[in-house]
Amino acid sequence: MGLCKCPKRKVTTLFCFEHAVNVCEHCIVVNHPKCIIQSYIRWLHDSEYKPNCGLCNGPLESEECVRLICYHVYHWRCLNNSVYEQIGKRTTDDLPDFKCPDCNKLILPQDKVVSPVAAALREKLLTVNWARSGLGLPEIMNEEEFKPNSELPLQHLKKNSPPMQASKLRDDVVLHVDENMFPTSRPEETAQFPRRVGHGSSNSKLLLVEEDESKYRRRYSIFAIPRWLKSIGSKVCSLKRNPWKIITVLIALFVLWLLFSLTGSSSHELNETNLT
Repeated sequence: MGLCKCPKRKVTTLFCFEHAVNVCEHCIVVNHPKCIIQSYIRWLHDSEYKPNCGLCNGPLESEECVRLICYHVYHWRCLNNSVYEQIGKRTTDDLPDFKCPDCNKLILPQDKVVSPVAAALREKLLTVNWARSGLGLPEIMNEEEFKPNSELPLQHLKKNSPPMQASKLRDDVVLHVDENMFPTSRPEETAQFPRRVGHGSSNSKLLLVEEDESKYRRRYSIFAIPRWLKSIGSKVCSLKRNPWKIITVLIALFVLWLLFSLTGSSSHELNETNLT
C-alpha cells in the first residue's frame, strides 16, 4: 500500500510495473492507459513484465487498448475478435459469459462496480453489440467494425518483419536506371555518387570514374609546376627589360644600409661617453 503521486494523493495498492510508481484508478485512466498495472504485493514477488497484448503477443503501444476491471489490458481489436470467436453462430439469448483470457473474471462490469476504470470500460463496450446485449441494451446499427487478427496494421508488420536483403532484389530493378538522368559534372563530383551493389558492370564503371579522377589529379599537378616556373620567369624577364627598376631598388637598399650604419655608430659613441 502506498500513496499516489497525482494531486488527489489517494492511498492505493495498485502499482505500475513500467514506471515503478503507485497509481490510483484516476491515474490509470489518464496517465497509464497501456501500462501493466497490478497490485504492489505482486510486484514485490515478481517485478518482471512484458508490455505485450495477452492475445496476439504484440506490443500494446502499436494499437488502441482497453483495460478490464481486473486491470488486464488488451488490444481492443484482439479482444473483440476473441469474443466473436466465442459467440460463433449462437443467438443473443444464448451468449456465453465473456471472461478475461488471463484471470477468467467477467469482462462486462456489473452495475454495482463504480470506478474510473469501470466507467472507461463501459464507454468503450457501448460501441459493440455483443457488449450491449450482455449489458441489456438495444443493439446499434453503426457498430464499430474490426478486421481479423491476420490483418494487422502496417506499422506492426514493419516492426516484426525482417529487413529486405539486397540479394533478393530483382536484377531488372537496378539495371533499368537511366544514367542520362544525372547531370554532367566534374570528375571529383562524379565519384561522390553511391555504389550500386551486386552488378559487375556498375562496379567497373565506378572504377573507371575513380581512375579518371586520379589521372586528372596527376595531370593537374604535373601541369601546375611548369606554370609556376613560367610565372617566375616572366617576372624576371620584365625586370631585365627595364633596368631602371633594378637601379632604383639598389639605390634604395644602399640608402637603408647607410641609415642603419649611421644610427648604429652614433648609439655606440653615446655609450662610450656615458662610461667615461
